[in-house]
Amino acid sequence: MRHGLRLAAAGVGLALLAACGGDDKAGTGFLDVGDLKQPPTPGHFTGPAERLTARLGVRDNGCVTVVVRGVERMPIWPEGTDVTPRSGGDYVVTLPGGTRLSTSGADGSDTFSADGVLDGGGDFTSEDGDPPGKVASFLAFCGVDAAPVAFRDAGTFSVG
Repeated sequence: MRHGLRLAAAGVGLALLAACGGDDKAGTGFLDVGDLKQPPTPGHFTGPAERLTARLGVRDNGCVTVVVRGVERMPIWPEGTDVTPRSGGDYVVTLPGGTRLSTSGADGSDTFSADGVLDGGGDFTSEDGDPPGKVASFLAFCGVDAAPVAFRDAGTFSVG
């Protein structure tokens, strides 16, 4: 019984860590493609990249989302991306190379196009009973039902 409680506590701790820190920056919560490596996520994002048009959004819990083809998804940003909160609950996403995207209320957020891969690999939980990794914990915390989308190359982004 104690072992089960420790595992549950570890899972909750990871969820809170993921919600509060992205890429070693406290106060921001987001995923980038580097997070898919530890632990490895085999079977995820295996399809070809395709040109996607998306609009940024933000949930009440502070999770920055994207809407692709009318479906809200969690973005997995290129490595080196920074997601910074602004006053009023909005966020700025700064991609490597300096491209900036921002959320602004329910309908004033930036629209962009980029090459991305919609995930088709199912959930991210471990089959061997280990506590969930950062990706699984963060996705569970944000609570978006649709599969996430990975944007690997910041050079493919265009705003507007």
